[in-house]
Amino acid sequence: KCSAMTDHVTREELVVAPDSAALLQMFHENDKRTNTHLAAATADLRRIFDSKAMQRASQSDYVKSHFFTYNHGGGGFNNRFHALRISLVMAVALNRTLIIHNFTEGHASGAELPYTDFFEEIDFWPVTTDTSQVDKMDKASAELDPLARQVDVMKHALHLNRTAGEKQLILYGHSYGFWRRMFAVEQQTIILKFLSQHLRFKK
Repeated sequence: KCSAMTDHVTREELVVAPDSAALLQMFHENDKRTNTHLAAATADLRRIFDSKAMQRASQSDYVKSHFFTYNHGGGGFNNRFHALRISLVMAVALNRTLIIHNFTEGHASGAELPYTDFFEEIDFWPVTTDTSQVDKMDKASAELDPLARQVDVMKHALHLNRTAGEKQLILYGHSYGFWRRMFAVEQQTIILKFLSQHLRFKK
């Protein structure tokens, strides 16, 4: 009976009982709650990415002593570029300094070059290119799969703050990923505007 069921109803359960009006109603109510939460999270993301809000947040002691970075090995320029974009989004959402790894002259080989050889210097948020202490830091995983879909940035940031907020470093353990595929569609316009403004190629 429906009264004995949980609020979360899967599409598979609908297939089992397609004629249940009560089950269908519960499914739609679950969708409504999800959409309402995502809309609220998207509004929060817009506020966090506001220039004045970022300027205020960037001054905190927590930001200066806690870090976010990514795995830089084994990828060419485009892969590292994708990992950098994902990490910049998450670093700001988590209020952490972003550690930026060098790029390489060739495909995962050759001389190492700082990101400023290719991009304008990031000055709106704390970043560092000093990677010497990364291996020594107390770290936690960012729990992001490079092929993930529909990740709510704010919900995931809240989860990481609860489970790994005291860790000195949170690591996105990949050197690639596709932010348009990874992050929730509803949040992509905000993220695109943010990245276009703050991670720009040199002219």
